[in-house]
Amino acid sequence: MEVKKATLALDLGTTTGWAFNPTAGVILSGTWDCAPKKGETEGERYRRFVWALDRFGADHLGCPTKLDRPEPELQVFYEDVRRHLGTNAAHVYGGMLAALKMWCLEKQLSEPVGVGVGQIKKFWTGKGNATKKEMMDEAVLRRFDPADDNEADALALLHKIIVEGPPVVKAKTRKRKTKTAPARQTRRRVARRAAGRLRARHGGISQKSQRQLGSADKVAEPA
Repeated sequence: MEVKKATLALDLGTTTGWAFNPTAGVILSGTWDCAPKKGETEGERYRRFVWALDRFGADHLGCPTKLDRPEPELQVFYEDVRRHLGTNAAHVYGGMLAALKMWCLEKQLSEPVGVGVGQIKKFWTGKGNATKKEMMDEAVLRRFDPADDNEADALALLHKIIVEGPPVVKAKTRKRKTKTAPARQTRRRVARRAAGRLRARHGGISQKSQRQLGSADKVAEPA
């Protein structure tokens, strides 16, 4: 008999939305404020995120602080964002994702799986380009009370996993190296050689040979 796994869905960001479906019980959701305080460095953002994950594990999974035994079965999914509003937003998202993968690795969990933004919106509202307000309105219609759009996105992702199942992760394959086109000079050299072979095959004489024969005839003419 297959053991049902608990599921955690995350909308990564400075304010991270989360939604959790335990193996038994009701769906839980909320947000984690990971913004650094005044006078703190940017690294505090990622440390707060890891603290939030540790608190979540201790509260809902009974995860130990040290890896003295395997962790409970947990599937982690996140909203896979490919377009960002700016460079700083992209850096923050990348840092949060790296911290999440390290946390899963330390807790002996499988690597988190990303789900496309458009797929989540399409499932939740029927529109792949739904706005933040539309995502929140749909959550309210489904009898949830999200604090913001981050929590609504996490709820949408969690429901997509529950209804449709985890996305199929394609195995990475190595691409074959294609031969690059030769440079212009190389192409000319190859063309000359091909033309020479073609003339020799049909008994022709190259232009260079014709010039040499012409100069020899001039030398051989009587004075």
